[in-house]
Parts: sequence; structure tokens; C-alpha cells
Amino acid sequence: MQNISRSEFYHFFRANLTGLIGDLELSDYVADMMVRFSEPKSLSIFFDKRSDSEKFDAVWRNPSKVEAYKQFRDLGDSYLWLCGFYPAFLSKQRKPSLGMKNYTGAGQTSYNYAVSVGNCIKCAAPNVGTLSRVSDNFRGLAKSIFELKTRIDIGIASLSPRLQAKREAIIDACLIF
Repeated sequence: MQNISRSEFYHFFRANLTGLIGDLELSDYVADMMVRFSEPKSLSIFFDKRSDSEKFDAVWRNPSKVEAYKQFRDLGDSYLWLCGFYPAFLSKQRKPSLGMKNYTGAGQTSYNYAVSVGNCIKCAAPNVGTLSRVSDNFRGLAKSIFELKTRIDIGIASLSPRLQAKREAIIDACLIF
């Protein structure tokens, strides 16, 4: 498989989110998040067996507020990614505590906690306002990610001429999700 740079992934996601997310700042945020989740190390959060409350408590106990901000943001991003890429799986959960509603709520809570911590540390936390807007638009952004996945699945993703040569590698890498 050809090497695909972070920049190429970003441009791929950004181009294919055009029209799905009308707000450019939110579209940029989601495209960047998608790039981060194209790296296997970002997926380790899904193997964490702790409950949401245990995860949140562990982050609140972090003595570094800057690190806590990043951890809450990453938790929110993981829930957003999961709700966007696997809504059918989440909807089929039989336990009342699981499912789309739970994951949506946990994602919004994670972002809200990040905003709270970010407001405490002010200038050291970038994108505090953006995370607040991501939380407010969580469901719509998850739907946009699902639509992006649908575009990728059926092979109608738009690629710039520069990326056409790497089309199969990009599509294959995205389908790993």
C-alpha cells in the first residue's frame, strides 16, 4: 500500500465533508479528528473496559489540567467517531445503559468537561469554543461522519487529481474503520 501522509488524509476528509458540515470550523475539526483516528494508536481507547464514569473520574483526578483537557477531548472524539462510523452496532446494544443515546451523551459530556477544564486553564487550551460547538452539534456531526463513511463505502468519495493516484490506498485505509 502506498504511504498516505497526514496532509493527504486531511484533504481527503475535508473535501468529502464539504456539503455535509456547513460550518467550516467544525468541518476542519472533524477532518482533523478523522486523521487522528486513521492512526492505530488512537483506537486503543476502544479497548478500555472501564465504565464512562470511571474514565471521567480518572481524568478529573489528573493533576495536569492541560493533560486532562486533552484526555476529555480525546474521549469526546472517540465517542463521536464511534457514533459516526458504527451507529448500527451501537443501536443494537441490548443493555439499557448502552446504545446510541448513551454514547451520544457520553461524548457530549466529555466535550463539556473539556470545555470546563479548558476555561480554567484559558490560553493553554486551544479550541475551547470549538469543542463547545462540537458538543452542541454532536448528533449532526455524527450523521455527517456516517454519510462520509457511506460515500467511502460505495466509492464515490471525491479526490483531487493529486490524490487520484493514491485512490485505492486511501479508500482501503478508510475502510479499515
